[in-house]
Amino acid sequence: MNADRSLAPALILTPTRRLAHQLRVNHDAVCDVRGLAVWRTLEVLPWQTWIEAQCRLERQSGASVGRLLSPQAAGLIWRRLVEHDQVDAGVLSPPGLARAAYRSWRAMQAYQIPASALDEEDTHETRSFARWVRGYTRWLAEHGAVDPDLASESLRVASVRRPLRLVGFDELTPAQSLLVERLRAGGIDVLFEPWPIHRGDLPPFH
Repeated sequence: MNADRSLAPALILTPTRRLAHQLRVNHDAVCDVRGLAVWRTLEVLPWQTWIEAQCRLERQSGASVGRLLSPQAAGLIWRRLVEHDQVDAGVLSPPGLARAAYRSWRAMQAYQIPASALDEEDTHETRSFARWVRGYTRWLAEHGAVDPDLASESLRVASVRRPLRLVGFDELTPAQSLLVERLRAGGIDVLFEPWPIHRGDLPPFH
């Protein structure tokens, strides 16, 4: 299995959609300058898009039964939780508060901050956020759903069939680092390459 993986072409991952698009544009420009009539499309995905694609593959194969939420759908659930919270009923801007709370939730997952850490600060804001975290976690369990920022924790290394090249990551979040460690331990080649200093340059993806 590892030998098959090593022979497969690497998939390029980027931290943002914008960088993925820029890599494709640069790749096409370089191929055009070289006088090529046809060339293979550069296979590059943003990190989160790749995570979501892997989750869909696992669900289709029966390896995973959880339904993956999109970030938009997860944000909507957070908005409903905030709007229907009787303790904080009547807040000035529930949509704005929900967006802020969802951003905090995403940061917690990225930096591997446990929900128990919320008990260390006893303020009205922290108590409200902790209540929404419990409500959201309960909603996920009741609906058999997978939060997009928790998806990497359950991703199966066996479902990853290609080496990975991470381009343009200044640093990884703790959650990303944990997944990279699991992938490498499972025999997946993961390489890091910085974004070129000169905008017209392109890493050697061929």
